[in-house]
Amino acid sequence: MSQVTCPRCRTVQPAEGDGYVCVTCGATWTFARCERCASAFHLADGTTRWTCPSCGTAHGTEREREHRTRSRSTLVIAGGVALAVVIGIVIAVVNASGGDGGVDPSAAEQARATTCTHVAEGFEVIREEALARTADTLAQDAAALRAAGDEPTAARIDGIVTITRELSAAIATQQDQTALTGALLDALESLPC
Repeated sequence: MSQVTCPRCRTVQPAEGDGYVCVTCGATWTFARCERCASAFHLADGTTRWTCPSCGTAHGTEREREHRTRSRSTLVIAGGVALAVVIGIVIAVVNASGGDGGVDPSAAEQARATTCTHVAEGFEVIREEALARTADTLAQDAAALRAAGDEPTAARIDGIVTITRELSAAIATQQDQTALTGALLDALESLPC
């Protein structure tokens, strides 16, 4: 018998077969396995149409696939990334003309440009594994920014890394992602890209 954690109340309990009823909150869960990547996870009992949180494969009708791929949080994040890129271009032009005191302008500018590219590309796909990779890449970018003397931007990136990892975990456990999505958008707007 395997041990599972209820996504709703976080109670660890034994389960076997195709699903279980939580001993604490009474939620009924079934186990789903993606036909494409073989990832397994919880689904609310009776769910017939779903999208794999690991690889994004839609299971069920075409209508459900369209609904899930156009989810509000994905559109909000994409809009936020676009806004962050536009803001970054403006700030980069301003910084290139004046520089920062105590910061090597060319090294810092290169590190910021690399980070901005990673931000723009890293949030194109909002899935558990993609977000985890983005968080790892941005953590490396924060180290490069520090090495170039740009501590303020590195600190902002550290915050984005934390939020991105939390969002990845929320997707993995099928928890509400609304607050994390808002926090990520706010953090992206603070970036110089």
